Amino acid sequence: MRSRSTAAWPRRILHPTDFSGGARRAETEAVRLARASDATLLLLHVVPEAHEGLVRSGSAAAQIMAVVRRARCDLIVMGTRGRSPLARSLLGSVADRVVRAAPCPVLTVRS
Repeated sequence: MRSRSTAAWPRRILHPTDFSGGARRAETEAVRLARASDATLLLLHVVPEAHEGLVRSGSAAAQIMAVVRRARCDLIVMGTRGRSPLARSLLGSVADRVVRAAPCPVLTVRS
Protein backbone atom coordinates (compact mmCIF):
# COMPACT_ATOMS: atom_id res chain seq x y z
CA MET A 1 0.00 0.00 0.00
CA ARG A 2 1.24 3.46 -0.83
CA SER A 3 2.01 5.95 1.86
CA ARG A 4 0.73 8.84 -0.29
CA SER A 5 -2.86 9.54 -1.26
CA THR A 6 -3.56 8.20 -4.77
CA ALA A 7 -5.61 11.34 -5.52
CA ALA A 8 -2.52 13.54 -5.17
CA TRP A 9 0.02 11.33 -6.97
CA PRO A 10 -0.19 9.86 -10.47
CA ARG A 11 0.11 6.10 -10.96
CA ARG A 12 0.94 6.19 -14.67
CA ILE A 13 2.80 9.02 -16.37
CA LEU A 14 3.11 9.34 -20.15
CA HIS A 15 6.09 11.18 -21.62
CA PRO A 16 5.72 11.75 -25.37
CA THR A 17 9.13 12.55 -26.84
CA ASP A 18 10.66 13.72 -30.08
CA PHE A 19 14.15 13.48 -28.50
CA SER A 20 14.67 17.25 -28.73
CA GLY A 21 16.37 19.28 -26.02
CA GLY A 22 13.02 20.33 -24.59
CA ALA A 23 11.78 16.76 -24.58
CA ARG A 24 14.92 15.65 -22.75
CA ARG A 25 14.31 18.26 -20.05
CA ALA A 26 10.70 17.07 -19.80
CA GLU A 27 11.96 13.47 -19.55
CA THR A 28 14.13 14.44 -16.57
CA GLU A 29 11.07 15.93 -14.88
CA ALA A 30 8.92 12.90 -15.76
CA VAL A 31 11.50 10.53 -14.26
CA ARG A 32 11.69 12.66 -11.12
CA LEU A 33 7.90 12.66 -10.74
CA ALA A 34 7.65 8.91 -11.42
CA ARG A 35 10.26 8.15 -8.78
CA ALA A 36 8.66 10.49 -6.23
CA SER A 37 5.21 8.98 -6.72
CA ASP A 38 6.27 5.38 -7.39
CA ALA A 39 4.47 5.65 -10.75
CA THR A 40 4.94 3.74 -13.99
CA LEU A 41 6.58 5.89 -16.67
CA LEU A 42 5.60 5.25 -20.30
CA LEU A 43 7.72 6.74 -23.08
CA LEU A 44 6.10 7.36 -26.47
CA HIS A 45 7.66 8.43 -29.76
CA VAL A 46 5.40 8.96 -32.77
CA VAL A 47 6.85 8.96 -36.30
CA PRO A 48 5.04 10.06 -39.49
CA GLU A 49 5.56 6.65 -41.13
CA ALA A 50 5.93 3.36 -39.28
CA HIS A 51 9.33 1.69 -39.74
CA GLU A 52 9.28 -0.47 -36.59
CA GLY A 53 6.63 -2.61 -34.93
CA LEU A 54 6.48 -0.67 -31.65
CA VAL A 55 6.00 2.88 -32.91
CA ARG A 56 2.84 4.76 -33.83
CA SER A 57 2.23 6.55 -37.08
CA GLY A 58 -0.09 9.42 -37.82
CA SER A 59 -0.90 12.62 -35.98
CA ALA A 60 1.30 12.92 -32.90
CA ALA A 61 -1.45 14.55 -30.81
CA ALA A 62 -4.03 11.91 -31.80
CA GLN A 63 -1.65 9.05 -31.06
CA ILE A 64 -0.71 10.56 -27.70
CA MET A 65 -4.42 10.80 -26.79
CA ALA A 66 -4.99 7.18 -27.88
CA VAL A 67 -2.15 5.92 -25.68
CA VAL A 68 -3.21 8.08 -22.72
CA ARG A 69 -6.74 6.66 -22.84
CA ARG A 70 -5.71 3.06 -23.51
CA ALA A 71 -3.09 3.04 -20.73
CA ARG A 72 -5.25 5.17 -18.41
CA CYS A 73 -2.41 7.58 -17.68
CA ASP A 74 -2.78 10.05 -14.82
CA LEU A 75 -0.26 12.62 -16.07
CA ILE A 76 1.47 13.64 -19.32
CA VAL A 77 4.90 15.31 -19.17
CA MET A 78 6.10 16.69 -22.49
CA GLY A 79 8.41 19.29 -23.93
CA THR A 80 7.34 22.36 -25.85
CA ARG A 81 9.39 24.64 -28.06
CA GLY A 82 7.78 27.78 -26.66
CA ARG A 83 6.80 29.32 -29.99
CA SER A 84 5.28 32.77 -30.14
CA PRO A 85 1.47 33.00 -30.04
CA LEU A 86 1.41 33.95 -33.74
CA ALA A 87 3.55 30.95 -34.78
CA ARG A 88 1.39 28.65 -32.63
CA SER A 89 -1.82 29.94 -34.21
CA LEU A 90 -0.45 29.58 -37.74
CA LEU A 91 1.45 26.32 -37.37
CA GLY A 92 -0.30 24.68 -34.44
CA SER A 93 1.46 22.82 -31.70
CA VAL A 94 1.29 19.20 -30.61
CA ALA A 95 1.62 20.32 -26.99
CA ASP A 96 -1.27 22.81 -27.42
CA ARG A 97 -3.50 20.11 -28.90
CA VAL A 98 -2.60 17.66 -26.13
CA VAL A 99 -3.25 20.23 -23.38
CA ARG A 100 -6.69 20.98 -24.84
CA ALA A 101 -7.73 17.35 -25.35
CA ALA A 102 -6.07 15.48 -22.49
CA PRO A 103 -8.29 13.68 -19.99
CA CYS A 104 -5.59 14.16 -17.34
CA PRO A 105 -3.18 16.93 -16.25
CA VAL A 106 -0.37 17.91 -18.66
CA LEU A 107 2.97 19.31 -17.50
CA THR A 108 4.78 21.11 -20.30
CA VAL A 109 8.49 21.84 -20.04
CA ARG A 110 9.74 24.67 -22.25
CA SER A 111 12.93 24.10 -24.24
